[in-house]
Amino acid sequence: MLLIQEFHQVAGRSEIPFEEAYRDELVPALKDDVRLLLFGWLPHGGGQGYEAMVLLGAKDVAAVDRYQDRLQRGDLAPWWSAREAQRYACTSTLHVAAATPLSQVDLDRVPTSVEDHGPRMLRLDVVRVSRPARTSADELALSLAPEASGAACRLWGAWSSYFGDLDESAVSLLYRIDDIARLEELFARDDPFDRWEGVADPGRLTDGAERRCRLLRTATWSPLL
Repeated sequence: MLLIQEFHQVAGRSEIPFEEAYRDELVPALKDDVRLLLFGWLPHGGGQGYEAMVLLGAKDVAAVDRYQDRLQRGDLAPWWSAREAQRYACTSTLHVAAATPLSQVDLDRVPTSVEDHGPRMLRLDVVRVSRPARTSADELALSLAPEASGAACRLWGAWSSYFGDLDESAVSLLYRIDDIARLEELFARDDPFDRWEGVADPGRLTDGAERRCRLLRTATWSPLL
């Protein structure tokens, strides 16, 4: 599976309309070869404010091309232009999913209608590695032991750039946080982003690996998770 990852810096006054546009307009308009997997916000204080993350799944490169063509000059072009007026910046990147629960998702079964099932907290780590990123993504995913009792989170997705190390030698790791009380306990520490139980140790792959940690709250209607 290929992943289209988007980060949007949204104007504060447009926060709710921006989310509603994805929920009510884009999700029903997506076709079989591309699906919206996740829509979430970085909590205020955890990023640059009003920052949304969108993750879409695509079956192959041809599906990505068709989706981009719809956004640029097809039926979704007016919708995309309207989103431009609601944000300050957008960063969109293409990735390959490593062997995790995310990579096993059947896109044909991802709904194109939405239902409210409550928000979920996630942790997104971006780890810079010295060896090939695609190999590192697989190895980091495999390095995690089965979910331990009391673990703060569990790995749900891992990916690296579709263009390999010619783009960026980095691996993204997305974890589910199922126990909010456990999360609060971790934030009571001096360093809340110290290595949590259930999180991959990038030091197993390379000395001096850099890791950027961010928290994410999904929208209550976000299709997966």
